[in-house]
Amino acid sequence: PGIFFESIVDRAILAVGGSYFVGRVFVELLERRGIKVFVLNRGTRPFNRPAIHEIPCDRRDTQRLAEALAPLRFDAVVDFCAYSKEDVNPLLEALGPKRAAHYIQISSCSVYAPTKELPVAEDARKLSGPQPELGPAADYGFNKWLAEYAASAWGMRHGVPVTILRPTIVFGPYNYAPRESWFFETVLSGRPLVLPAGDLPLFSFAFVEDVAEAIAACTNSKACLNRAYNLAGPELVSYGRYVQVLEKVLGRKIGVQYLPVERIDAMRLPLPFPLDSHLVYSGEAFAGELNFSYTPFDRAMDKTWKWYKSAKEAP
Repeated sequence: PGIFFESIVDRAILAVGGSYFVGRVFVELLERRGIKVFVLNRGTRPFNRPAIHEIPCDRRDTQRLAEALAPLRFDAVVDFCAYSKEDVNPLLEALGPKRAAHYIQISSCSVYAPTKELPVAEDARKLSGPQPELGPAADYGFNKWLAEYAASAWGMRHGVPVTILRPTIVFGPYNYAPRESWFFETVLSGRPLVLPAGDLPLFSFAFVEDVAEAIAACTNSKACLNRAYNLAGPELVSYGRYVQVLEKVLGRKIGVQYLPVERIDAMRLPLPFPLDSHLVYSGEAFAGELNFSYTPFDRAMDKTWKWYKSAKEAP
């Protein structure tokens, strides 16, 4: 059966996806601030909280989307799970220009073509096709770029402002990707961390709470309309620096074994970041234009560790 509400909602935010990681942190942020928030997803991880209005629906089911969205109007629609243009088009057509005053798409810094010009800024060259060298993730970045293009084209056709946000490596509470948890679990097991010798690669990170705050800022700002922004903290973090921060946060010395990249590859160790290439992006445009401050890396990691411990200890 379709979901119907008694009246048009004049002030509300729609989160598409919204029950995993970045989306969940964002939805909970709006909930704490008393902002009316709707969540549209397949309902496999429901919030079951009265202040969060949940719409169970597959975004590619055009008839169900039309029924569910018919009586609603949103100040902003935040799309957390637009992985391809095939995801974007049915949703935007169902919304139409009368139901969405602003569309915000959560994209990725993976849309950029490989370059040695660092840090990578928003005007850098984008991918022109899949990346077979990435194996199972070969299509990810290019499909994200096509999703951005589809959204921007729809916005231009219908006169609806579109904002694209491209986070770099995101970490923090609810992270389901084995990134910081891989480090935590390895250290807690007593095994040494095996890291690439030379400590060469540098990475930009984005704390999940910063990403949620940045999205919230976009829902209430005209400065970001019809713009694309990277979300990346200003600190450049190597594997060695990562371990230094972990030692501070965990309050213990961490054993580290440095090996050549080829050796680590042969051992098939699941290190979460590249072994011999940088992932360095500039988040300065967003910070400057929206007067936004990123959480220092060590403070953000401390919050992440405390959340991780609490989640592990929960019954």
